Amino acid sequence: SAFSKSLQIKPNSCQTLALSAFTLLKLKDSQKALKTFEAALTLEPDNEKLNNGYKNALFIEAVKTYQKNNPNLAMRMFEFLINNNFDSVIVYLYYGHCLEAQNYLVEALQAYKNAINLSPEDESLKWYEIQILLKINQNSILQKIESLQTKNNNPYSLLDLEIDIIYQTLDKQNWQGVINLGRKKKKKY
Repeated sequence: SAFSKSLQIKPNSCQTLALSAFTLLKLKDSQKALKTFEAALTLEPDNEKLNNGYKNALFIEAVKTYQKNNPNLAMRMFEFLINNNFDSVIVYLYYGHCLEAQNYLVEALQAYKNAINLSPEDESLKWYEIQILLKINQNSILQKIESLQTKNNNPYSLLDLEIDIIYQTLDKQNWQGVINLGRKKKKKY
C-alpha cells in the first residue's frame, strides 16, 4: 500500500503512521490501528488527535475483548480509558458489565450509576442499576441461609429457610426476587 511505501522511505514519519492508523481504524482493523497509534505516539506523545484515535481504537478492542469472554482484560482497558478522560455512558456500561461478569457487584453498581449520571434522562440505564441491586440482595439472602445452616442449634431445615425467604420476598412484593429464588430452587432440585 501507499502507507507501507511511505514508511519504507521514512520509517519515523509520524504523519504517515497517523494516516495509516486512522485508515486502519476506518477499515475496522482496530488491533492494527492500536499498534500503529502506539508507534505514532512514541514520536509525538502530546498529539491530541493521535491520543484520541488511540483511545477510540482501544475502546473498540476493549469491547471485542469483553465479547470474547475476557472481562478481566477488558475491565483494565476500560479503566485506562476512564482514567484518561474517555468516560462516556457506553464506556461505563461496558466497564460495569466487566465488573458484573467477575462478580464485583458493588463496583458494577457504581459504574452503572456513573453511566446514569452522564445521561440521567435515559430511563433504560436505570434497569442496569435495578438488576445489580437485585443480584446484591439475592446474594445477601443466600449468605444468610448458608450462615444459618452452619449453626448447630438451627431448628429449621434449609428448605424451611428457603420457603420463609420466599414468603418474606412475596410480602414485600419483590416479584423479581421471588422469580430469581424460584429459578435457583428449580436448578438445585
